[in-house]
Amino acid sequence: MRVAAARLGAAQQVLARKQWGSSNRRKARATVAARHRKLANQRRNFHHHAARALVARYGLLVVEDLKVAKAEEAGRVVIVVDARHTSDGCEACGHTAKENRASQAVFSCRGCGHTVDADEHAARNILWAGLARLAANPAA
Repeated sequence: MRVAAARLGAAQQVLARKQWGSSNRRKARATVAARHRKLANQRRNFHHHAARALVARYGLLVVEDLKVAKAEEAGRVVIVVDARHTSDGCEACGHTAKENRASQAVFSCRGCGHTVDADEHAARNILWAGLARLAANPAA
């Protein structure tokens, strides 16, 4: 993907130097569009492979409320969790406040002082919420 991104950048620079309305500009625009398509296809393919690897490896997947279909097709359990308060609720004491997430990278509870990486913390909160839903409704 890095090579494709570099080629896209070079094609955009070439396009920027072309005179408006010229046939060479039209050709350069087509080249830039083709490079955008290639990069988009590579990203889509990477995301598909990553998702399929997760589906193959784990029997239970807990995710935020996003559009998810691949895991259910493979016969896996998918639990959809509401994303509200997954990033500002403390996993240690349960205190929920916007101030707990002072920065994008660090979660620091104002109630008990628990400090941890914010993304890992939110992922654990999503997992616990999913497991709670599974326990409440095992047939899901």
